[in-house]
Amino acid sequence: MHTPFKLLCTLPVPTTANQHFLKQVFHTLADTYIPRREQGLRVARVSGALTSFGDFAENLELFESGERYFEAKGYIVCKLSYWEEKIHKRGISGKDAMEHLHEPLLRSGIITDLGSLPNWHKSRGAQTEHKIASEPDVPVTITYLEYQQLRTQVA
Repeated sequence: MHTPFKLLCTLPVPTTANQHFLKQVFHTLADTYIPRREQGLRVARVSGALTSFGDFAENLELFESGERYFEAKGYIVCKLSYWEEKIHKRGISGKDAMEHLHEPLLRSGIITDLGSLPNWHKSRGAQTEHKIASEPDVPVTITYLEYQQLRTQVA
């Protein structure tokens, strides 16, 4: 059954090249995941410390384990780990990434589930995502992932 999907938020207006890049990423993700939402499927994404705590490559691995965890549970996974690496390499600020990508994704209704990695509380960005996902008008379910669950998700 096809149910038309309507974004639950408006996007901020980009003013810099990096903000325009983030807007393009948002639209790429929307084009990918809105059809799945219209089919009634749940779309999960992972949140945690990526650049603010520990080694970027190790943290990216943990993100990917979280994505595999949701895939194993039958969710459609919004694989932000792919984009996070590109965002990191472009030197895009966490503030811009939050305002022009992460917050709109959570508020839009595209994402139904947020997997908080064990290190989420060590990241201002993940704390902000958690706060947004906890708001009563944001239709996102939070799952707190533990290291033991993630260790079983081998690449």
